[in-house]
Amino acid sequence: MLIRFCRGRGELDVHVGSRTRPSDLHELGLVLGLLNKQCEVKRWGIVDVWHAATVLESHMDLLKRALGGEVPDEVLMRGLAQVATSDRIAIREAEWEINKQLRSRWE
Repeated sequence: MLIRFCRGRGELDVHVGSRTRPSDLHELGLVLGLLNKQCEVKRWGIVDVWHAATVLESHMDLLKRALGGEVPDEVLMRGLAQVATSDRIAIREAEWEINKQLRSRWE
């Protein structure tokens, strides 16, 4: 399993993924929400390194089972794919709305 910590603009991001797919990392909160099979997946952030350590320690076995093997958990991967599709749709809608507003300003 891979864990990436990234600090910037006063935020701490923690991403996790399978070592067999190092470029395919996902937000820790999102992965845990999918693994805990929450009805509504909510993103939540990590406050600081202490918070990250606490969350990782309490969920390490679950994360290892899902991400530590040669083949990541299929249900998790499907959930992540659905979230990615939903995110792409939301981004396109936002881009369309921004472009529409910019066009109306220039006309």
